[in-house]
Amino acid sequence: MNNERMIAKYFKENFPTKQLRYEMYLDHNKYLKIPELVFRFQDNVDSVAYDELKKCVESFSGKLEWTVIRDFFGRKNINYSLSPKVMYQYYKDQFDKEEFPSQEEYFSEEIFKKICDDAIEDIPNLYKYIKDNFVWKDEYQKQISE
Repeated sequence: MNNERMIAKYFKENFPTKQLRYEMYLDHNKYLKIPELVFRFQDNVDSVAYDELKKCVESFSGKLEWTVIRDFFGRKNINYSLSPKVMYQYYKDQFDKEEFPSQEEYFSEEIFKKICDDAIEDIPNLYKYIKDNFVWKDEYQKQISE
């Protein structure tokens, strides 16, 4: 299975997604950015689904700690990022300071590359962990009445 797309493919096949960026990273350019899955469930999905997914992801034990981050900049449509936990502070600092350094500048080249390598190594096990431990529940769907 394609490492950079395996989690996205699983989300698309098993959850009601509205927004999904397929590649968590680019295999031919693995140091372009720190791997993450940007996604949003359909509008009729309760926020508890994100909370439960976050709990699941944060209980995963890999080379890195992982989490689900709510987009700081979203106005109308709020996306989420399944990413290494170190990305939370990166996004928060961008939002708070209104400064936008590259990930490599923010973390330093050596740390940035290590995060990328560790994240890429974690992805197959994270995929399996989510698949085995996060169960989509019908109550996540809200009834939207006109």
